[in-house]
Amino acid sequence: MEKQKPKKLCQWNQEDMSKAYKAAKLGQMSIAQASKTYNVPRMTLSDRVKGKVAMDAQMGASTVLTSEDEISLVNYIEYMAQRGFPLSVSQVIGFAWCIAKEHPGARVFNESGPTEKWWRGFKKRQPEMSLRRPDPLDRGRAAMGNVETMRDYFKLLKSTLETNDLKDKPERLYNCDEAGLSLNKSSGQRVVVPKRFKHAHSISIATSEHISVHCCVNAARHSLPPILM
Repeated sequence: MEKQKPKKLCQWNQEDMSKAYKAAKLGQMSIAQASKTYNVPRMTLSDRVKGKVAMDAQMGASTVLTSEDEISLVNYIEYMAQRGFPLSVSQVIGFAWCIAKEHPGARVFNESGPTEKWWRGFKKRQPEMSLRRPDPLDRGRAAMGNVETMRDYFKLLKSTLETNDLKDKPERLYNCDEAGLSLNKSSGQRVVVPKRFKHAHSISIATSEHISVHCCVNAARHSLPPILM
């Protein structure tokens, strides 16, 4: 005899449950009709309509951190990522442990703190979070990469071009750039950032363990031989 697969739990969403609850509560449908119409479990709907279970109740045990605590943690993760200091999983777990300790008498983690299981549950509850490999961002670029600084730069550039009559002389306009090729091995540790972030910049300090390549090209597409250091 073929073994039956266990039924999956909670195959409905909160929006459908809310619609079914409203229809049954207002007498627009019976509980059975609302259950069938919105594809939600009849007994689960019945418990909510009769007040046995709260409308926002979720399956499984309650989480150690409250919803407000988790939202605050998500906001802090985003705050740090925006400033070039994205948090690693271990750091997020550490902050969660600190938050839990601020609520004496509530549910707490065990002596060793939150586990990887907690992290997986947190990530599932906060689907906007994702793991990325950080993109190193030099401190100088981070400090100068703001709107006011760039606006002043382009004002100065425009004034310089007009003063020296260079606007129609592309062959005299050169752009130089120095790129560093790091010889250090990356730690490989991924960081936590919101999914909408295109990059996960992580501010780093330049070290001597690298090779520098200096390139120079003008606006007429002519280049000078690169310099390696």
